[in-house]
Amino acid sequence: NLPVIERRISQMTEGDLLGLPSTDGRVTRWNPPAWFKQACDEPVVLFLDELDRGTLEVRQGVFELADSRKLAGHKLHEGTIIIAACNGGEGETNYLVAELGPAELDRWTVMDVSPTIEEGVDYLASQGLPSLMVEFLRSYPKHFEHNGDFEPNKVYPSRRSWERLDECLRQADLLEEASPTLYNLTAAFVGFEA
Repeated sequence: NLPVIERRISQMTEGDLLGLPSTDGRVTRWNPPAWFKQACDEPVVLFLDELDRGTLEVRQGVFELADSRKLAGHKLHEGTIIIAACNGGEGETNYLVAELGPAELDRWTVMDVSPTIEEGVDYLASQGLPSLMVEFLRSYPKHFEHNGDFEPNKVYPSRRSWERLDECLRQADLLEEASPTLYNLTAAFVGFEA
C-alpha cells in the first residue's frame, strides 16, 4: 500500500533527475526535485517508465539510483522500491528505443512481460470495454494488436488504441448506433481494416 511516484525517463533532463543547484558560501549542493525528496523521506514505489527512451545523461544518473539507491548525495528511504519499465526486449523492433547495455541491465532484475491477446482482451473487458468491442476482439483477435511491419503514416490497432477509442465513443455518446462518425472515429483509432 505504498504511494506510487511515476516518472517518465523519456521526458526528463538532468535537472529533472538531479534537481537544481544552490550555493552556501563556496559549496554547491543539489536540491532534489520534490518527487525524489519524497522517495528519500518516506517509503514509496518509484516507477521509472520508458527507461530505454531516456537521454544518455539521464540514464547514467539512473545507474547510481538503481545500483546505490542514491543520487547527488541524497539516499532513498530504505523502504522505497524502484521499478523500471521499457518497450524494448526480445523481438521488439518496431519501437524507437535505445538498447540497454550490460552495465544498465546488471542493475535490474529483468523480466519480459508479454500478455497474450486473450489476457489483453480480458483486461479491457474488466475495465469496462463495451461488450460489442470485446466480442469483436474475441472473434477477430488479429485486430487486437498489429504484429509485423509498420507502414509509415498508417494507423494500426494496439491495446492502448482500443481503450482510447472506447473513451472517445463514450464521451461523444456514439456507442448506441452505427453512423459515419462512428466509422470514421473507429478507423482513426484502430485502423481501416479493423
